[in-house]
Amino acid sequence: MTFRVVVHHLCLLLFTLLICGLLGATLVRYAPGFGAEERDLDARYSAESRTAFRLEREREERIVPFYVQHLFGLLHGEFGRSRIFDQPVRELLADRLPVTMRAVSLGLLTAWSASLLLALPGVSRRRAWCDMAPSVLAGTLLSVPAALLGLAFFLMEWPAWAALTLVVFPRIFRYVRNLLEQSAAAPAVLQARAAGLREGRILLLYVILPVLPELLAVAGVSAGQAFSAAIPLEALCGVAGVGSLAWQAALGRDLPLLINVTMMVALIVLAANAIAEIAVTAVHRRAA
Repeated sequence: MTFRVVVHHLCLLLFTLLICGLLGATLVRYAPGFGAEERDLDARYSAESRTAFRLEREREERIVPFYVQHLFGLLHGEFGRSRIFDQPVRELLADRLPVTMRAVSLGLLTAWSASLLLALPGVSRRRAWCDMAPSVLAGTLLSVPAALLGLAFFLMEWPAWAALTLVVFPRIFRYVRNLLEQSAAAPAVLQARAAGLREGRILLLYVILPVLPELLAVAGVSAGQAFSAAIPLEALCGVAGVGSLAWQAALGRDLPLLINVTMMVALIVLAANAIAEIAVTAVHRRAA
């Protein structure tokens, strides 16, 4: 059963990836100003170079043949060459992706730690202020636009991963709190408290473990949300990551670069969700 789930997710991931790349390429191709080429106005380029630029634009205008050719290049490990950076796309992604992954990892780790630390006291102590204060904080952060948070952190010169934490935290906290509250209301928890077990053991064995599959699912979704949120935040804060790369590629109508960035973002988001669902299926099978 697990093998069938893995194959199903792989096929779905591949199909969605191809569609995302084609849609991204089509949007760029038919965006206003696609045919404009600033290099035609640069006197440093020769007539032969301008002719090569024109032939390159004509090749990109035929979007379906260009996309199919680009896919064949990907199969051979060729990602194309960025027009605005005049560098291989593979090198650009290799330089920028670790920066984004570091920000996403730090943001997720901080957001999950804060969510659990703020949700568990409200579950264990059953005091109104233990639940109300974190809920007000999460609701306030949820109502603040991510762009406003990114701009504030940029002006104060704070790290972008901290802004990412504040964007992801309220979404994680809502699900974690609801799951833990439902689990804490189970009869087994009341029996464990009546038996005199320590609160820490009760939280671990009778509150957290029963909802572990659901927490894994939330973890997968939050990973996709964090990576998606990192793209505009990095572009806004000027971080040299995938976000600023995607923004510059969109402004420059850099079709090869934008196709690869779109497919890479889709791949990471889809893979995070698929891994979480496979893990949930495996945990449920083991529990059964």
